Amino acid sequence: QANFYQLKHLGIYSAIQLYSFDIYDFLVVKKIIDEFKPTEIYDLAGQSSVAQSFLEPQKTYNSIVTSSEHWLKAILESGQTIRFFNTASSDFFGNTESAANESSPLNLLSPYAEAKFSSFEMVKSYRQRYGMLACSGILSNHESQFRPARFVTQKIIQAAYRISHGSGETLKLGNLNFSRDWGYSPEYVVAMHLILQENSSDDYIISTGQTFHITKFLEYSFKRFNLNWQDHVTLTQDLQRPSDITINTTDPTKMALEIGWTADTNMYGVIDKMTEALEYL
Repeated sequence: QANFYQLKHLGIYSAIQLYSFDIYDFLVVKKIIDEFKPTEIYDLAGQSSVAQSFLEPQKTYNSIVTSSEHWLKAILESGQTIRFFNTASSDFFGNTESAANESSPLNLLSPYAEAKFSSFEMVKSYRQRYGMLACSGILSNHESQFRPARFVTQKIIQAAYRISHGSGETLKLGNLNFSRDWGYSPEYVVAMHLILQENSSDDYIISTGQTFHITKFLEYSFKRFNLNWQDHVTLTQDLQRPSDITINTTDPTKMALEIGWTADTNMYGVIDKMTEALEYL
């Protein structure tokens, strides 16, 4: 059973009404809309680990695509005016030789990327066919202090913290040949909300526009604890993925010009916030 420690830590748990249901049951999804009559829906559901998507491709696809399909169909059948936000991913651009924008070609390198793109196309289809206020945010990597330890960013930061406190461990990673755009999750949620306030719907890249190599992430994370990452990291083939994106960089210019949003926190700021949170989480 979920303990919702994130909501409790943020001090908003008592202000939120929780409703547990099966996203695969369309009739239940429809009942929720009929009962609560929301004006905005943010679809953040789905298996979100790229690595896990190779192990469970069908589960990943269903958790992402079926969720969107049920929400969109239920909104349409309700006859209500409901603004719908879908979380897409910059992963469906694959390797980018230059910064990808909203119309860049695709390169789907994982089951996760395939599922995210299918959901993205479904949202666009409903918008075009039925005039729904439905949009997608194409998000780059976004992090916060609540990131689970199975993700490489939190894995690195928590290992550096433990080592600095005398654990004596070695951090095992699978690949050091990639670069990503790491942003701060709370800022991306603000971006999502701003997009849904528009009178017409469109799709937008949400990113910082700054890409860093993973060794820069390692270097700064370990430096926060007065450590040299090269003294504490080893590579293992067991953690390598069947295929991986080497560099993924995007251009958030449309978001800045049309919505007026830009990210304030890049990779260094993200690491600062995540490391500062370790003492009180």
